[in-house]
Amino acid sequence: MKKQIAAVLMVLILAVAALAGCGGGGEQSPVVGEWKMTTIEVSGITMDMEEFIAATGQEDVNMSLTIEEDGNFSMDIAGQQTEGTWEYEEPVCTLTAEGESIEADYSDGKIVIDLEGQGTLTFEK
Repeated sequence: MKKQIAAVLMVLILAVAALAGCGGGGEQSPVVGEWKMTTIEVSGITMDMEEFIAATGQEDVNMSLTIEEDGNFSMDIAGQQTEGTWEYEEPVCTLTAEGESIEADYSDGKIVIDLEGQGTLTFEK
């Protein structure tokens, strides 16, 4: 009898560990991951990042967005770093930092942030 109880407890422990390891069995949001800015559009002019970096005279500029599964994000735009939280309600990813929120559209494997009518930033994995 003690062996059966020990076996059942072992199975339960393994099952709980397996569920914890996969985030409770839920699907991962498509926006989770490492994103790099690929294009920028400002005042009707669109440039890929290589063109943009060359135009600014900078070298090795980091333009990235990291969205973590735990609900946090970090963004680095040319050394300007921001951290906050995110929520995803298809197709909109809301990024919130320092009490301010912006909505980014997710579609076709891209995250596009609208700069309040001034342009857009496009990120891809």
